[in-house]
Amino acid sequence: YGQFTGDPPDFIETVSLVVVPGLAGYVWASLELSGKYARLYKDKVLPRLAATFGALSYRQAIVPDIASLADEGVIDTYERVHADDEIFGTHRNLPLNIVELKTERGSGKSRRTLFNGLLVTLSLPRDTQAVTAVSPELGGVGNFIKRMGAAHRERIALEDPVFEKAYEVYGDDQIAARALLHPAFMEKLLALGELPDFERPTMLCEGRIMHIAMPTRLGRNLFEPPSFRKPAATRATLVQLRADIEAVVALADSLIDLDHRFEAMARR
Repeated sequence: YGQFTGDPPDFIETVSLVVVPGLAGYVWASLELSGKYARLYKDKVLPRLAATFGALSYRQAIVPDIASLADEGVIDTYERVHADDEIFGTHRNLPLNIVELKTERGSGKSRRTLFNGLLVTLSLPRDTQAVTAVSPELGGVGNFIKRMGAAHRERIALEDPVFEKAYEVYGDDQIAARALLHPAFMEKLLALGELPDFERPTMLCEGRIMHIAMPTRLGRNLFEPPSFRKPAATRATLVQLRADIEAVVALADSLIDLDHRFEAMARR
């Protein structure tokens, strides 16, 4: 308006004609730069970080089949699955995958995130020949509902009061479940829930395939780099991520070391 009357443009006109397009251009350039920075970080830095643990690397995630985790009550029933980043390879010559995963239900304003965190999948050295599910202890009513949903499994009673206070365990073989949930493993599973980045994890073992679902606190995205405007934060981010992966690998070690227990069971 001011252009045509000779009057100076008012504040609103100035914002609409100059400031807003300028900010939009800055934000667009920042987002483009940030996106390139994040991709470069993931493609160049994360494979090197993974390699510090041996024969592991990084890739954009392959969406895993997690239907059985919902069927066994280890995670909530979902409608959609999203997978972003993945550490994959072998650990002590056994396949190991760590996938950043999110599950959702509903749409629009009713869309809800059910799980946001890491799904760790490990092949055990020996088939347990059983199904064992470890889900959170939910109190009287919650446990009753969980037991109704797990009617095809039997409740597994353990002799560890700390673990039983935190978890409900179901399975189809009492002996196999107790061999799997030995003290060292239970201690490490509980310790995962005490890490700064994670809530209490859950677990499903099907034969020789073990899944550990590790929800992150406040939905944190562990594989994302800090802002490209804060390069000093990169080291702290990588140190924390490495500590998280190290805890997962330690848990895998405790499971791999179970081989002699299931070998003894097989000889019976």
